[in-house]
Amino acid sequence: MPVRLDRPFHNTLGKELESLSDRDLNLLLSNETYRINVFESLLKLFLQEAKRNKRHILKAIKTDENNAKKLIKSKYRSQLDRLELILYLSTEISENVAEEQRFSSGSAQMTRGINYKYVTALQLHGRGLLIAKEILALLNNGFPNGGLARWRSLYEIAVISSFLSSQDQSVSQMYLDYAEVERYEEMKSFNVHAQSVYGSLFSEKELNSAQELVKSLCEKYGEDFKRDLGWARCLKGIRISKFSDIENLCPALKLRPYYKWANNGIHGGPKGVDSTLGNEAAGTILIGRSNSGFSNVLILTSWMIVSLTEFLGAYLISTDVAIKLAALSFYHEELLDSVSSVLMSDENY
Repeated sequence: MPVRLDRPFHNTLGKELESLSDRDLNLLLSNETYRINVFESLLKLFLQEAKRNKRHILKAIKTDENNAKKLIKSKYRSQLDRLELILYLSTEISENVAEEQRFSSGSAQMTRGINYKYVTALQLHGRGLLIAKEILALLNNGFPNGGLARWRSLYEIAVISSFLSSQDQSVSQMYLDYAEVERYEEMKSFNVHAQSVYGSLFSEKELNSAQELVKSLCEKYGEDFKRDLGWARCLKGIRISKFSDIENLCPALKLRPYYKWANNGIHGGPKGVDSTLGNEAAGTILIGRSNSGFSNVLILTSWMIVSLTEFLGAYLISTDVAIKLAALSFYHEELLDSVSSVLMSDENY
C-alpha cells in the first residue's frame, strides 16, 4: 500500500497566505512591486521549509518505495527470479561462444576474412541482453510500462538478428557499414541544432571525411544505401523499405500487435495515457510504481532473449552450449507456467 506523504510546504504557505489582511490582498492584486516582494518572501520560505524538511521527505519517499517493492516481490518474486536466471544463463552462453571464437578465429580470419554474421549476432545479442537487464530493473522497481517500452527496442534487435542469420555474410557486413550513414546524418543534425543543445560544431573537415566515407559506401552498395534502412533496401530480390517488411520475413518472431502496443509508451499519442501498464483504475493517471501489469513484459522479454541466444549459439556446436540452450528453453517454459498462475489475478496484464 503506497504511503501518503506529508505536505509541509502546502501547509506552511497556506498559513502565510491566511495571515494576509484585506489590504495586503488588494495590494497583491493592484501593486506589481508589492506582489513581487510577497512572491519572493514566500519563495524564500518555501526553500527554507524544503531544506528543513528534506530528511523527513526523503525518508517518506524511501518508505513508499520499499513498501511498493515488497508488494511487487510478494506477487512476482518467482517470475522475476526466473527471468534473472534466463538473462545470466544467456550471458554465460555468449561468453562461451565468444571465447571459442577467439580461440579458433586466428588462422581462419587470415584465410577467410571476418565472419560478419557472427560479429553481428554477438553485437546484437549483447545489446539485447543489456536492454533485457534494464527491463528487469524497471520491473523490480514497479515500472512495467517502462519495461514494455524498452521491450520494443529488444524486439527490433531480435527481428534484425533473425533476418541477418538467414542471409549471407555480405548482408551482415552492409548492416555494420550502415553505421557510417547514421553517424554522418547525426553529425549534420547536431551542427544544425548545436546552439540549442549547447554543443560544439563538427568541423568542416570532419563532415567532409564522413561524407566521403558514405559516398564510397554508396558506390559499393548503391545510392539507396544512404536512405533509411539503406542496408536492407539495397538487397537484390527482396523489397524492403520499412521495418515491417523485415518482420514479414521473420514469421517466428512476428509480433506486430505487441510492437504497436509498446509504441503507446514511447510516442506522445493520447492512447499512451489511457493504456498504461500497471494502471488498474479507470480515469486515473499512473505517475508512480505499480505491482500489476508485469505478465506480458516478462514473457516477451524472455522470448526475445532465448531467440537471440539461439541465433548466437548456432556459431558454436558443443555439448556444453547445447545443454545450456536446452536449459534456457526449460527456464522459459517454467516462466510461462509461472506467469499463468498470476495472470488471472493481474487485471492489467
